[in-house]
Amino acid sequence: MGCFDALRVGLHGIVRRVWGRRGLKVRQRVQCTYQWRSVVLVVDGRSGGRWWTWNAPMRADDRIPVVRGVRDRTAIAALVWDGAPSHRDERLARIDLPLIALPPYAPELNPAERSFAHLPGQLEGQI
Repeated sequence: MGCFDALRVGLHGIVRRVWGRRGLKVRQRVQCTYQWRSVVLVVDGRSGGRWWTWNAPMRADDRIPVVRGVRDRTAIAALVWDGAPSHRDERLARIDLPLIALPPYAPELNPAERSFAHLPGQLEGQI
């Protein structure tokens, strides 16, 4: 049985400093951009092995190939995951891999959730 979770990681780009002539106030339009990707992590509860991949935004259409990849590339017999909206799509239930939903507000039951505690600091500036 594997525990599945995803973490949205992103960059918020903004220009902060502008060089200009001394004594003149430089007016510049600020363009904020957001770039998001998801890290999908599956932790095998028996062996402690991990399988992870980068993914597009967290929509159900993007989760279907990920769940199929877990089924095809790992020896995991069932996936345990939270009740995110992208996890409740009917098409995911048709994949030949049992999906077990965690109770609400129970992140301590998912080892993949605990693995993400240190990840944002390590990924900062590398996306």
